Amino acid sequence: MSAVSREPVIRAAGVGKTYRTGITSSNLRDTITSRLGRGDRAAAPTSFEALRDVSFEVESGQILGVIGPNGAGKSTLLKILTRVTRLDRGEIELRGSVGSLLEVGTGFHPELTGRENVYLNGAVLGMRRREITRKLDEIVAFADVDEFLDTPVKRYSSGMAVRLAFAVAAHLDADVLLIDEVLAVGDARFQERCVAKLESLAAEEGRTVLFVSHNMAPVRRMCDRVLVLVGGRVTFNGSSSEAVRAYFGGRGDGDASGRWDLRERENPYPPHQIVLERLVITGADPTVPVGGLEVGAPAALDIHLAGFDQVERGMVGVRFTSDTGFSVATMVSRSLRPAGRSAREVVRMAVPSLPLAPGRYSIDVSVMSSETRQIVDGVTAAGIVDVWSEGMDRGVWAALHGDGATIIEVDWSSRPVDAAVDL
Repeated sequence: MSAVSREPVIRAAGVGKTYRTGITSSNLRDTITSRLGRGDRAAAPTSFEALRDVSFEVESGQILGVIGPNGAGKSTLLKILTRVTRLDRGEIELRGSVGSLLEVGTGFHPELTGRENVYLNGAVLGMRRREITRKLDEIVAFADVDEFLDTPVKRYSSGMAVRLAFAVAAHLDADVLLIDEVLAVGDARFQERCVAKLESLAAEEGRTVLFVSHNMAPVRRMCDRVLVLVGGRVTFNGSSSEAVRAYFGGRGDGDASGRWDLRERENPYPPHQIVLERLVITGADPTVPVGGLEVGAPAALDIHLAGFDQVERGMVGVRFTSDTGFSVATMVSRSLRPAGRSAREVVRMAVPSLPLAPGRYSIDVSVMSSETRQIVDGVTAAGIVDVWSEGMDRGVWAALHGDGATIIEVDWSSRPVDAAVDL
C-alpha cells in the first residue's frame, strides 16, 4: 500500500447528478407522440438523485476504493470523472491523463484487432507510436492474448477482452486509472496479477488509482482510503478496514446490511402454509446483522418463517453458490417441530467456524415438508455474502491453498519409519 503524499490529483467538491424519469419531452411533437403511446396513464416527470454532495480528494500515488450497494452511484461517479456523463452540481478537478476501465469492451472498437486497439488507446492518451510499440510486448504478455492479437476484438471472449483492456490501461502512460468492477470477469490468478500491478503502479510509479469493487478482499489489501457510497451520498471516508466494517456493519442499505426481506419477490412459490419472510446473517456477534464474514469465524443465518405453526414438522435447506455459479455447500436441517404455536418463527443455522474460502457467495433458502419432502417455499439468491481473510484476496488464497471453495479442518503429523519395514 502506498504512503506517497503529494497534492491532490483528483478533487471532487459537492458533486451532484440528477436523472429524470417519465415524460421529459421538450417539444410538442414528442409530447403528443408520448401521450398517444401511453394514454392518460402517462407518468409525470420525476427526478432521481444518483449523486448528492459528493466530495473527496485523491493524492498522487494513492489508491482510493469506492464501495457500496447496487444503485449507490459508484458507476455514475466514474462516468463523471471520465467525462462520459456531465455533472449537474459541484466541480471536478483532475490533473493529468486518464485511463479507464469501466466495463468489458469500453474503449475498444469491435471491428479492429487487438493490436490496432492497443495503438488506438495509446493515441487517445497522447502517446507516440514508437512509445506504444515499446510497451506492446509487455501488454500482450500480461493479457496472454498473443495468439489472438491480430483477431478482431468482437471475436474475443469476455475474459480475453477484459485481460487486454486491463493490460492496456495499466501499461500505457496514464497518470490516473479509473477501474470499475470488471476484474470479476477474470479468473482468480489473473485478478491477483491485476491487484499486484495496481499496487506497483501506485507505489513505484506514483500513479493515482480509483478502484470500484464489490469484492472486499482487494479493497482491504490495496486501498489507502475507501469511500462508502449509499443512496448517492458518501456515508464513510476513511481507512479500508474501517470502511469495510462500516459497510458490512449495517450502516448502508441493500446487500451490505445483512438483512433481506423475502416477502416481495418475483416468481414466488404457489401459496402454502409455510412462507419464507426474511433472511438475516450474523457473525461473531449473533445480534448484529452483517454482509461480510471472515474465514474460520463464527457465523449464523436466521431464517424467518410464517405459518410454521400450521405443520407438525418441517425442514429448512440452505445452499451457498460461488460467484462463478458452482454450488459449494448445501445444508439441510433435521425434521424440526415448531418451537411454539406462534404464527411466526425463526430457524437459526449456526456455523462455529466458517469453512468457505474468500469470495462472494449467493445464498439459496428453502423450506420443505418433512412428510412429503417437497419444497413448499424457496428463494434463489435470497442473500449475498462476502467472505474475506485478513490480508488475502482470492488469488493469494488460491496460490497458497489451492482452488477449492471449502476448507476442511485436518491435523497433519509425521513419524519415522523403520528402514526394515517393507513398504
